[in-house]
Amino acid sequence: QVFVTSVFPILEPLSRLCGFVSFYYFYPNANGCGIIFEPVSVQHLPIKKRQRSQLRLDWHKFSFNVGQIGRDGYRHPPSIERNLPHLDVPRLQLKHWPWRRQHNKPNVKK
Repeated sequence: QVFVTSVFPILEPLSRLCGFVSFYYFYPNANGCGIIFEPVSVQHLPIKKRQRSQLRLDWHKFSFNVGQIGRDGYRHPPSIERNLPHLDVPRLQLKHWPWRRQHNKPNVKK
């Protein structure tokens, strides 16, 4: 509640000055919240296309891998669950940065 009544009213006009709109989100299942910044210029697009242009600052519970990455390029146990701030930038293919490891599938020769 403190965020909604004190921070968001200042943040929204500042984001408008920079050409963005901002949305406050609450994640009840993940026990967290977040702010989405979206360019005003994409407001007329369908939601799927708008999501590619968003910048998300979130703070919620998520699981991230601390184990090895297998030959198939996928995560393997162990993983731990944390409630941490992170950044999501779909346009740059960043998710839960800086906590999420980037997994590249190895080149498979045929």
